[in-house]
Amino acid sequence: WMGKECAAARQRYCSGVEDVGRAYVAVCMLQNMHRSSMEPGCRQKLVQLQKVQAMNIRFNPLLARECQSDLIRIQQNHPTLAECAPQREDTIALSGLAIRCLTDHRTEVKRPECQSAIINVLRQHSNDLRAKPGMEKACAEDIAALCNETHAGKGRVHACLRRRAKQIKSKQCSDMVSEVLKAEKEDATISPHVREHCSNEMQVFCSSVEHGKARVLNCLRQYQRDPRFSASCTKELSSLGFNATKAISAVGTELASPEAKNVLSSLLRERNYWAKWGPVIIGGAAVILGSLFVGIVAVVVCIRKRPVYGIEVEQAEKEDA
Repeated sequence: WMGKECAAARQRYCSGVEDVGRAYVAVCMLQNMHRSSMEPGCRQKLVQLQKVQAMNIRFNPLLARECQSDLIRIQQNHPTLAECAPQREDTIALSGLAIRCLTDHRTEVKRPECQSAIINVLRQHSNDLRAKPGMEKACAEDIAALCNETHAGKGRVHACLRRRAKQIKSKQCSDMVSEVLKAEKEDATISPHVREHCSNEMQVFCSSVEHGKARVLNCLRQYQRDPRFSASCTKELSSLGFNATKAISAVGTELASPEAKNVLSSLLRERNYWAKWGPVIIGGAAVILGSLFVGIVAVVVCIRKRPVYGIEVEQAEKEDA
């Protein structure tokens, strides 16, 4: 489907990706579509693919394959919800309902492969609103009025709409902007801006913290006053509502002080544990190792002093002879 327009870009960005009909190349290309070196003709093809995938899960084979069992189960659990209710095939194809059912109820997904595929979809939504089913249409007038000069991609239009959130007239558009923001707060890897500006901080300070439920972002906010923490990462956290004095829940609301304390203490339990007991444990280990070393030396000395039975017998036989 990419044709000659994307041949060079595929070789440049995704040459090491093995596809074999599993759509991994398409995922790789979509992840790189807004690079400055991406050819305009290829980017346009990827935009069209993104729009088609947003409206029909069949054109997102990775999501369709990995999430089939989860989708069926979630639809059975929520038969009265519009996005999850049984629909005719043509209705599903034109509305993106299956994708919305999965993303809206992603906390109910069990298969790790499906969870990963959904995260990829949410990254696309955050990167370019044209990838989110119905958002381009719902926000068309507000984008024209508020963000007309903002280029699509890299989360720029989302950022523009958030800055002017109170001026958005369409409730549907406002709700969708909030949905994307909520997803970005849940997982630090969804926002393209956080991935760009906070990748080093995530590795240095929060590499052992599990993703999801705002854990990583709440972890990062604890270290904003560290000299190694960049100003650009602090700015991105602030834009999501995370700062050095606020803790945010998994659903994007500010936590009250007692609740925030519990959440943050659980996030940093491993770090606090070592801060409190590390010296004691290390000291105890040093004493044990020291004692063990002394014991080994004593045993070695005893062994060297003790006569070896075989040698004694051999010497006795020589003396008798």
